[in-house]
Amino acid sequence: MDVSNDSDVVKLVVGAAARLGKIVKTLASGGGCDANVFNQKGIQCANLGTGMRATHTVKEWLDLKDMYESAEITLEILRFHAETHNNTDK
Repeated sequence: MDVSNDSDVVKLVVGAAARLGKIVKTLASGGGCDANVFNQKGIQCANLGTGMRATHTVKEWLDLKDMYESAEITLEILRFHAETHNNTDK
């Protein structure tokens, strides 16, 4: 999956993260994900990394600190979208 850094969804994520003092690193990834289906239908969507390690192996793990930080960023994305798209996306 490769979503342009100029896309609205990436700008939204970067803006929300900046409000929390975080820097977003973007990268293209291979493999299947639900975001591919949405993007193919014209609905901008991007995956957010959660800090998982040894992904899709029997030793997969996630630090709780990273999981909580991902949840905070997700909540801030929702807040930022609500503030910047005040009733304009009907």
